[in-house]
Amino acid sequence: MSEILRYLCEVASGQLPMKEITHNNEKYYAFGDRAYHKDTETNLLVYGKQNDYYTIDALLFLWEHRAKTHPSYVRDATAANVKVVSRPDRREILDYLSGNRLEIPANHNPSHAPAPGIAISRLVPETSEEPEAKKLKLEHNARPRVDQLLNKERVDPSEVRALNESLTADKIAALKQKRLTHQKTKIAAVDPEMMAGGAPTEPLVTRYAMDVRKVERVYKTRKSVMNATKKTYTFLFDVLKLIKSREEAARLKERGIDSTKTQPAKFVGMYNRYDQERFGKLNEFQTMGTSSFVGTNLSSISTLENRPLDALENHKPEDTARRTASAATIPQVIGTPDEPKKRISRTPIIIIPSAMTSLLTIFNAQDIIQDMNFVTTEEKRKEKNMQRKSQIYIQRKKNDTTVPYLIVDNPNKFTDAEWDRVVAVFITGQLWQFKPFKRWHSNPVEIFAKIPAFHVHYDDLNIDPNVAKWSVTRLPVSRSKRHMDKARFRIFWEVLDRWIPANRPHLRW
Repeated sequence: MSEILRYLCEVASGQLPMKEITHNNEKYYAFGDRAYHKDTETNLLVYGKQNDYYTIDALLFLWEHRAKTHPSYVRDATAANVKVVSRPDRREILDYLSGNRLEIPANHNPSHAPAPGIAISRLVPETSEEPEAKKLKLEHNARPRVDQLLNKERVDPSEVRALNESLTADKIAALKQKRLTHQKTKIAAVDPEMMAGGAPTEPLVTRYAMDVRKVERVYKTRKSVMNATKKTYTFLFDVLKLIKSREEAARLKERGIDSTKTQPAKFVGMYNRYDQERFGKLNEFQTMGTSSFVGTNLSSISTLENRPLDALENHKPEDTARRTASAATIPQVIGTPDEPKKRISRTPIIIIPSAMTSLLTIFNAQDIIQDMNFVTTEEKRKEKNMQRKSQIYIQRKKNDTTVPYLIVDNPNKFTDAEWDRVVAVFITGQLWQFKPFKRWHSNPVEIFAKIPAFHVHYDDLNIDPNVAKWSVTRLPVSRSKRHMDKARFRIFWEVLDRWIPANRPHLRW
């Protein structure tokens, strides 16, 4: 809830006094120590319009005439040149201001930033009760004496007497003359208007300055800078790893070890038919044609090298078979290369309803989400005789790049990795739609706290009671005004552009 709406609720309940201030023929409403121009916009959208908002003057006029019928109120507002609150918005706004409704009205737009208030001290009330400017306190005979001293051209030597031998009368007269000349050059002129006690007539805050402040936007405040842009702090582990690697590199550099040298590649114990040729030039190496090096270790090799040559030549075939059988029973420890890890997908997933009664289905998802053009499911099925698919890909163009999104209508077999890629869910208002959401125990409140939810509906129909009480972004669709589709469906992408970097930074967006 914005600050202006909070002030209006407190004024309506009698908790906060409000007064009107007129400055430069413009009306301001003062709430506490802040003042707002009467045409300052709030966060409440005008019914059926996208960029038109109700002003403070319109809401206060509605509250003052809440007892009248709507036609009578419309006539009075038109006569007073005040923006009229439409009938669909009237009841919700009055219930909210009176405290009978705790939820913010449906036409509330949190992304719209109202103009900041102005400190009352910067506004000068145009009344005749202002204190007069203080007059300079001067004695009645002070000015003639000052004029006499300043008009005196020369110092009379007869008025000066010598103090001692070093300071004669002539020297003292010369010093007084020098001081008199210095006073004439340093005394500042006094403004006659200030001498007469008149106050400056120019206002402290001009009308131009007021117009500039009315369109100002507060970028950061002492409270907003404390709000974190991310809810998770896993990115700090990467920072700690980077700091640790730098410290280790500095420690190795102090020891004289170059950390940039590449480590020797580890030997992979795989079979190589040319391994025995590496020892061909060594005289003490004896090749055994009937034996095998598979399953041997360092101890067996050293024993083999220490045996005499005649013992090696006179070996029996059955001994060879026995050694081969025993070697087969030894577990073979042969190094294998590391298996490549499975590539983790970074494609975002959007879940849509599987019911064919929904306005958004797998048939028209590409037209609505990608092209931002509403087409009914019946028209798409008749147009191309499309077959029902369990999932489709859409391509979103953003900043000369294309990002794929996966559209799914049945998340029954989702893994944990796939649930981590879900960035949006479209709902119909039926509770059975959330049965496949086993990760959050099929609880809609918990689901909407983790994933942004959206609801597509016709703007001339009533909202489903379940959708009205859930935290869901509504996307109204007109039955005939197709030129309004892009503006309304663009809200979906604006929400995702803010939510994905803060909650799913590992995905493409």
